[in-house]
Amino acid sequence: MPLENILQSIEQRKAAETERIAARFEEQMRLLEKETERRIQDIAATSARQSAEECRSLENMELSNAEIEARKLVWEKRTELVEEMLAKAFDFMKEIRSSKSYKKMMTDMVGLAVQKLGEGCTVRVNSSDAPLIKGVKGVKIKTEEVDPYGGLIAESRDGSMEIDLTITTMMKDLRDSLSLELFERIGAK
Repeated sequence: MPLENILQSIEQRKAAETERIAARFEEQMRLLEKETERRIQDIAATSARQSAEECRSLENMELSNAEIEARKLVWEKRTELVEEMLAKAFDFMKEIRSSKSYKKMMTDMVGLAVQKLGEGCTVRVNSSDAPLIKGVKGVKIKTEEVDPYGGLIAESRDGSMEIDLTITTMMKDLRDSLSLELFERIGAK
């Protein structure tokens, strides 16, 4: 349950940041749509002047190509904006170590590790994070560079099971779901 609270907190922060970015994106999309309309009109007008002697089917084909190009431009811009939004969300996660709630997050992660792996499990953390969980009963603390952004890796007493609760792993796990949600919010089909 504590990890769920942590993930819920991260999701809430992500949702707030996503809404802010989505509002900015919507404004940029309006401008992009105007520019796209202008480009479509320019391409259509040029095509009409150049192909006045050509048959109607050739003209329709050119307009169709222009629409495809415009859609391609819109798609590329949407993809670029999604990547930008993801980068901002992950930048926030990369800085979680400096947040006030990081110590509680770490102790909750240790509690989850003990719950899932049993007492006597080994918790590997960065040396800078070890003081945050020092004194927690039921675990052996081992310091090594597990993740540049924080978190921990826990291993059962017998070494048969491992839980990776590093920030990098959480970012990887969230990437697909965040990408899908962002594309849905900006209307990509």
